[in-house]
Amino acid sequence: MQGADLSEALLDGSRLAKANFVRANLRGAFLTEANCKQTDLGEADLTDAHLYKADLREAHLFHTTLIRTDLRQADLRRAFLGSADLTDALLRKADLRGAFLGQTLGLTREQVESAVTDEKAEFPDSLKTQMHPAGKK
Repeated sequence: MQGADLSEALLDGSRLAKANFVRANLRGAFLTEANCKQTDLGEADLTDAHLYKADLREAHLFHTTLIRTDLRQADLRRAFLGSADLTDALLRKADLRGAFLGQTLGLTREQVESAVTDEKAEFPDSLKTQMHPAGKK
């Protein structure tokens, strides 16, 4: 499915574990409760996509566009989101434990605070400073 045009596709509850969606167009796609564990979504466009309660554990989302994407309650444990664009993404109760979010774009303190995180989750340096100003823990 590499490079496929699946914009606005209805994939709710689909089993897509370990699938290859590199550079795929998934704009506005519906992936609610989809199993995308270890799926490669590198450089894919998921603008306005619906991934509510999706399983994205260990997914590869390098340089993925997630603008306004609904990731509420999604499981992103140990996912790699390096250089992803999370501008206005909904992350309420998303599980980011152990996730790598280094060099992400558009990620705010409010988004992170609305999600579930742990000490193993990695965030952009600029965001770390906002979350833990010098002298405060």
